[in-house]
Amino acid sequence: MRKVRRLSAGMAIVVDQSAKEPLWTGQEIEKFWVILQPYMERLIRGQLPLPECVVDLEWCKFDRSSHKDRQTCLCCVQELMWNGKYSEATALLKKTLNFYDADASNKGARPDRIERELQLMRSLFANQRFHRVYGQSDHFLPD
Repeated sequence: MRKVRRLSAGMAIVVDQSAKEPLWTGQEIEKFWVILQPYMERLIRGQLPLPECVVDLEWCKFDRSSHKDRQTCLCCVQELMWNGKYSEATALLKKTLNFYDADASNKGARPDRIERELQLMRSLFANQRFHRVYGQSDHFLPD
């Protein structure tokens, strides 16, 4: 079963609930996060190299004050995570936060910023899997 939900900029996400690829239970997600979290923390802290952000988003078309545009970018981060591209997801998350957050000028590896990024990655990972498609929709990921 597929559900389409509207995002901004003519994009949508499809919740893919096919028998071929069942959604994970909350318990399965938590178990995998326990394994994944130390690696994600090392990426966020800069202890492992991050690739250059290769996701081709048209940043010039995004409005820095638009919550929906920010959610579109976070949906892309989530998609990368669910595809096992954790370093690329981290690079895109950092680029997204630097683009949308007012305090992004203070880009140091402060403990509160690291913890905030890690919690956001956990929230994105814990949500059910979404796929980006073009079309209609209306769904928000957690901030």
